[in-house]
Amino acid sequence: MTTLGLWSQVLLPNSPSILEIDDDIRITNVALSESSSSKSKSVIKLMYEPQDDSESDEEAEEQAADKTSQEVVLCSLIPGQIEQVSLDLTITANDLVSISVTGNNEVHLLGNLVSPNLPHPQDGDSDDDESDLDEDEMRALYGQDVSMDDDEEDDDQEDGPKIEELPDEPISKPSKKRAAEEAPAKPSKKEKKEAAAEKKEEPKKAEKIEKTEKKENKDEKKEDKRVTLSNGVSYKDAKIGDGPVAKSGKRIGMRYIGRVLKDGKPQKKVFDQNTSGKPFSFRVGTGEVISGWDTGVLGAVNGKGGQPMRVGGERTLYIPSKQAYGNQALPGIGKNADMTFEVKLVEVK
Repeated sequence: MTTLGLWSQVLLPNSPSILEIDDDIRITNVALSESSSSKSKSVIKLMYEPQDDSESDEEAEEQAADKTSQEVVLCSLIPGQIEQVSLDLTITANDLVSISVTGNNEVHLLGNLVSPNLPHPQDGDSDDDESDLDEDEMRALYGQDVSMDDDEEDDDQEDGPKIEELPDEPISKPSKKRAAEEAPAKPSKKEKKEAAAEKKEEPKKAEKIEKTEKKENKDEKKEDKRVTLSNGVSYKDAKIGDGPVAKSGKRIGMRYIGRVLKDGKPQKKVFDQNTSGKPFSFRVGTGEVISGWDTGVLGAVNGKGGQPMRVGGERTLYIPSKQAYGNQALPGIGKNADMTFEVKLVEVK
């Protein structure tokens, strides 16, 4: 895909914008306007009609009444918390698309005008064209001396022998001297003694390896001190803090790194993070964030479970999809995705 230039559009709140484009566009970023005054959440939605290039214009008109527009949520923006989101969304000039914003703030779209890479012509087309010329046209094109018997010569060559036979040569018998040189040397007494000692030590080495593996497995079980709550959220403390306790209703500041869990293992790709600058701030236990965060930070469901975090504490949260975004498809996450967050509590107000 080739980039042709920059593209942008401003979306007004509660006013759907139809994208009328002559070229394909690739939307890469969605951000709140600098002049955003409202603190309410803005939800960016995309509505489109599925297109079928194989249909003729008459068929498209006949089936237009049967097609229903589909609406999906691209992202949600919250002033002071999530003010921009990266996307990778390509919209072609043939797509019927409109984008709307709920809330009271302007939203800016940014991306590129792009064009698809066209396939190169297949090699050998010129040979196929030449094969349709008759003998007179070939002589007019290449001269009177051109030979038209190439196929016959190739046929004659193909009829010839494929394998060249070599004359038989007498096979010489190996001499006794050479056989003696190639025979393996007998081990010396010292080598026999070392081999016997090594064989005697093998059971001890195997026993030692087995004990080491058992100890490592035991240590791994000790290290995995994960606490599982009744709603399926679990957590593991990497460091216990010694500052103020995070209590329900308190505003707290967090650092975090978020990854998707696949087969119970965190992926390398980070879909969201806050590791510097202003900490991510919210009132814990009030539903301002996903349920997995509230219960994971408080360490409890309805007051039952483990221990809440303290300032200075570091914890890894393991959140099932039902306690995260469910079947909502967000960029970089996908539907029904389990996820994990490495979090650190830096302040309690």
